[in-house]
Amino acid sequence: MIKLLIGILVTALTTFIGIRYSDRFAKRRIFYQNMRDFCNYYILNLSYKMDRVPEVMRAFSQKNDDASFIKTIGENIYKGEEIKISLPYLDESERKEAEKFFSSLGRSNNETEKKLLGSSLEMFRAKLCEAAEKEKKYRVPAIKLGFAAGMIIFIIII
Repeated sequence: MIKLLIGILVTALTTFIGIRYSDRFAKRRIFYQNMRDFCNYYILNLSYKMDRVPEVMRAFSQKNDDASFIKTIGENIYKGEEIKISLPYLDESERKEAEKFFSSLGRSNNETEKKLLGSSLEMFRAKLCEAAEKEKKYRVPAIKLGFAAGMIIFIIII
């Protein structure tokens, strides 16, 4: 009876590990989706309102529940602190790109800013497509692999 209980717990644990690992791909996709939406929102803001960057970031993050990191970055910009992105599901090069993007906001005139945002928007769209493909490709197999590993351990225990 104890072996059965331990086997079930191990299977549940490895399945949970698979789910947590697969969440990395979904969070990465959501990040790039938020970045794309932020670029669109900021371009619209430049065209009509011309609010300051931290105010735009705060307004955007209030509309999007998943974009709380943008609000934090906006507060850091407002305080004059260094922009540091520490999201575990991004690679180091992706973090540097995002930090470079946020540090360049609000540093030039409207037309130059719109051109920068346009090129960034295209980059984020491409990254979003790539992240969606990776999520589709790896999310379900990661969960299944976690469950399969748990079942193998369960069989060995019994």
